[in-house]
Amino acid sequence: MNLPPLLVGVMIVLSWSGCAQDVATNSQPHFPGQAPGELQQVFRQLEGRVGAVDAKAMTLELAGQPGIFKITAKTQITRDHKPASLADIAVNQTVKIVVRMMHAQPNELASVNIKTN
Repeated sequence: MNLPPLLVGVMIVLSWSGCAQDVATNSQPHFPGQAPGELQQVFRQLEGRVGAVDAKAMTLELAGQPGIFKITAKTQITRDHKPASLADIAVNQTVKIVVRMMHAQPNELASVNIKTN
């Protein structure tokens, strides 16, 4: 069957654009109670010794744990559940942290509790 070249080109474009639309609408994960494209937040609690803390970069690392955690203005820092500051966190202190994760990737620290016992 011989079709004019213009008609063949139009059929290919229409066919390709339909596939692209399916990929675009299904590319975002959708969780119950979540709008399409909305980030899913998961909180994870860890406890350990501070391996490194950088006040300038606003980061914290736990000894023996992979990853560098971001400290933000929203991070609640406490010492035995009483208000504290980033300056109170030192290497080798035991801390309990709550990490906010987006799509299973560590994003930032929701809280840091410095333990004195």
